[in-house]
Amino acid sequence: MRKYINDNWYYKDDFKNSYLKEVKLDSFTKVRIPHTVKELDYNYINSEDYQKIVSYYTEIDLKMYSNNYVYLVFEGSAHVSYVYLNGKLALTHYNGYTGFKVLLNDFKDSDDKVKVLVKVDSFESNNVPPFGKVIDYLTYGGIYRDTYLDIKNENFITDCFINATMDKTLTLNLKYFTDYQKNHVHITLNDLDVILPCKETLTFSDLNVELWDIDNPILYDLKIELLKDNEIIDVFEEKVGFRSIKSDYNGIYLNDKQVKIRGLNRHQSYPIVGYAMPKRPQILDAHILKEELGLNSVRTSHYPQSHDFISECDKLGLLVFMEIPGWQHIGDKSWQEVAINNVKEMILQYRNHPSIYMWGVRINESIDNHDFYKETNKIAKELDKTRLIGGVRCFKNSELLEDVYTYNDFVHNGTNKGVESRRKVTKSNYKAYLVTEYNGHMYPTKMFDDELHRSEHLKRHYKVLNDINYYDDIAGGYGWCMADYNTHKDFGSGDEICYHGVLDMYRNPKIASYAYSSQQDEYPVLALNSSMDIGEHAGGYIKNIMVMTNLDYIKLYRGETFIKDFYPSNKYPYLKHSPIMIDDLIGDNLKNNEPYSPKISQKIKKSLLEIQQYGLENMPLKTKLRMLNLIVFHGLTLATGFELYEKYIGAWGEDSKEYLIEGYKNNEKVKVIRLQSYKRLHFNYRYDTLNLIEDKSYDVASFRVEALNQADNHLNYFNEAIRIETSGCVSLIGPSIVSFKGGFAGFYIKSNGIGKGDVKIYYQDKLVKEFKMCVTKGEVQC
Repeated sequence: MRKYINDNWYYKDDFKNSYLKEVKLDSFTKVRIPHTVKELDYNYINSEDYQKIVSYYTEIDLKMYSNNYVYLVFEGSAHVSYVYLNGKLALTHYNGYTGFKVLLNDFKDSDDKVKVLVKVDSFESNNVPPFGKVIDYLTYGGIYRDTYLDIKNENFITDCFINATMDKTLTLNLKYFTDYQKNHVHITLNDLDVILPCKETLTFSDLNVELWDIDNPILYDLKIELLKDNEIIDVFEEKVGFRSIKSDYNGIYLNDKQVKIRGLNRHQSYPIVGYAMPKRPQILDAHILKEELGLNSVRTSHYPQSHDFISECDKLGLLVFMEIPGWQHIGDKSWQEVAINNVKEMILQYRNHPSIYMWGVRINESIDNHDFYKETNKIAKELDKTRLIGGVRCFKNSELLEDVYTYNDFVHNGTNKGVESRRKVTKSNYKAYLVTEYNGHMYPTKMFDDELHRSEHLKRHYKVLNDINYYDDIAGGYGWCMADYNTHKDFGSGDEICYHGVLDMYRNPKIASYAYSSQQDEYPVLALNSSMDIGEHAGGYIKNIMVMTNLDYIKLYRGETFIKDFYPSNKYPYLKHSPIMIDDLIGDNLKNNEPYSPKISQKIKKSLLEIQQYGLENMPLKTKLRMLNLIVFHGLTLATGFELYEKYIGAWGEDSKEYLIEGYKNNEKVKVIRLQSYKRLHFNYRYDTLNLIEDKSYDVASFRVEALNQADNHLNYFNEAIRIETSGCVSLIGPSIVSFKGGFAGFYIKSNGIGKGDVKIYYQDKLVKEFKMCVTKGEVQC
């Protein structure tokens, strides 16, 4: 039985040995887990603020569990945790990214009580991964994942490794506490229902099940009841997905079907609170990756992440590449022993998640170290023979001990190839090859960068995606990265943010995100990389207009005037959905409306479009000669040429410009963009819930806010602020004044009790939106 105790902790921003004898609660602050040792600003952060040694305290009464074994379980505490039970050191754990537990029974006092004091050390000087040198992400501190009591009877199942394969065979590898030979297990899964004598290995074949797949992630409820004299003394429950993972030179196979990996890297951090987020935001990230971005995989860079997040990947069919903590640095023997243990903990704690298809057993981007990595590979294969093993490197011709050569490829600079061919990276001629990072630091992009910069970011992601698809012997790739993240002063843009994401830190989309979302067919995508404002472009020449879409074609209008139908380009021919390039803002209108022959109209049109493309100063010689020909032999004047340019392309000085883009699928209009000059402001709000549920702990709702004009055009340079007020049973995480960045903002609302709550949003001291929220206990609906 699992009993969460997230609400019963007290916190102190220091640690003293005197606390081992007595804790004066009036000097501690009551907190709820998940908890961070320091809430931080959005940017311009001092990472030393969260590097400290702190204390967490709680008391546990074991009277009602006098006949049970009671374990205290921590799912994540960063980074070195010392657990004292009634003043005695019971356990030290060296890893901020995996769980650990301690048996309470041997430490209870005469009143069956256990006083729990946890000393948490979040200094980055600790001799444990990922520390030792610089790190390109903040590591935060605190007990930031759930805590609970695991209550067991006199005998119980200590471990069950589930191997559910594509041939519909279920193998259970069981371990028991104490003697088990006289006991039985009652096993149910779908229509399987059997009672058998306890064994360490049980196998069931030809089961009536469907396979777990990316597009059909079928999960089954496995229940194992441990029976003694026909009485249930322990219960093990888990979600099971039947699937098999393989690889060869050509790639990676799920259920013998080749899968081209299309994913992004994810950090588990959030603004203000760092790692300390409960279940709902973790779940939302999985939905953003799978549904909003249309991906089939995620890499948990650079450490194991929340079970809530991984469990949602199980449900959604999102493949997971999970790796041990680390970033480039390999430490001494003591450090390496911790890393080796991290491999064990990661695999033992996560190996029943069907979404995980590969373990990363190298320190990200580290140099070769034969003995060290021989050991990590050996342990991984001993603990789990059902999955692939990888290990991310950033240099060529590395020693390959793993199943897959996983490589960070940053060759693309905007003007060259998207990725290296595998032959230039590794001499391996029989194992799979996977690109595990690209772009990222090669072209950091902020929400509020100018249009050309944001468009270049988009094109770089398109280029790499296209070129990965071109190579049949590249298994796929993970872009760097899902969302912007806080980092150390050595990295980022001087404000302690790495602007490497296709989303911002609140998970709002940059235009580069549409390179990914446009590759799926679950929902229609129609987005434009340009606001069509001449002031965004040097000389007023609007060019390189791209429509990111998964639709068949678009119709373009200027005002009420039809210009042309446009179809996907062949610029990125290996993508499922190449973008549409709008390279003609004239269509047949000049030919139809001006007193020139069709031949002369075509020459004029071509010249005008080339002026738009190159500008007057940089026109190719052929354009200049064509224009000279029009002037000398056909009576066109420079003044007339400028008039025609402004009439059909330039639009200088117009009171109101308007473009209409209609997107069509199967000749049906399914989506529309109407571009208009700004007249009025309004906000669009996206949120995952207004009904918070206090279950394991407090709950958190995520709000994403977008500034729009009257035609729902995104306002790229809206950087004003809103003020947020909360009342009742909800509260705001972070400051009440929230500024927009490039037209987007975000904030988090947390529960603080059961009942009703209000969230009011003010802009320029006027109430612009009110949300009525409700907080319930368990799954009870408001």
